[in-house]
Amino acid sequence: ANAKYLFTGTTFWGRRTNKKARASELGVKYPFSNLDSMRREDYDAWIGGLECPVTDNGHDDYAEENLFEFNCDPDYLPEAQKYFTAFLLGNNHTDNQGPEGFAKTKEYLSEYGIQYFGSYDYSDGVNNCGIVVLPVNVVLDNGETEQHQMPFGFCSAHGVFGIPVEAARANMAKYAEIVPTFAMPHMGAEYMSSADTLRTNLYHDMIDRGVEAVIADHPHWTQNAEAYKGRLIVYSMGNFMFDQSDNETARSAAIEADIAVHTDNV
Repeated sequence: ANAKYLFTGTTFWGRRTNKKARASELGVKYPFSNLDSMRREDYDAWIGGLECPVTDNGHDDYAEENLFEFNCDPDYLPEAQKYFTAFLLGNNHTDNQGPEGFAKTKEYLSEYGIQYFGSYDYSDGVNNCGIVVLPVNVVLDNGETEQHQMPFGFCSAHGVFGIPVEAARANMAKYAEIVPTFAMPHMGAEYMSSADTLRTNLYHDMIDRGVEAVIADHPHWTQNAEAYKGRLIVYSMGNFMFDQSDNETARSAAIEADIAVHTDNV
């Protein structure tokens, strides 16, 4: 079986992006208006990090601008579902509308067929990982190709307010023993061009525990990448869809992953 997936960085359509969208003739299509240039049809799935709760709570300018308490309106989801297969929710903003807002976010994503994974609680060693079912292309003995679905493990590691606990990293290993598993941490010093030693050691540890790759965000700048024991670590993909547009915050790295799964006939 084979597949091609795209991993994208921080995604967010609240605050100033929402104001621009509402003032634009494109409306809720505004944040997504240039994504066709990335040829979504060439990929079997897109996986990104959603850095806001999705609720009907509206917008408080003071809270969004000064307290960094975000909200994203649900009427953008019909556009989001055209591109994104799954969203990482393990970050420091998905709890900005409280536990009820986090629950509502998952409700809305499910309603629009967008899968999700991760916990905003860095001490959560159970819900930081989940199963995401992605399309794969199976080549039959006669040479024809059929599309099927395959489970993958996806794990968050929210470390903005603390270091991901041992239980959360041990949970990654449990998933990695059963299914191919990706770690998508959300941590690190913002607006820096390279990773610090803390993250290097943590992400190496995740690879040591069996994850296929570590693909991270949060710093809002793109950062370095490396191959560790033959497996990819991307320390920050930067902003993919965000309301920052100065210097490095306007740069983004999307990671293309070609997946090959070999099975033997039984």
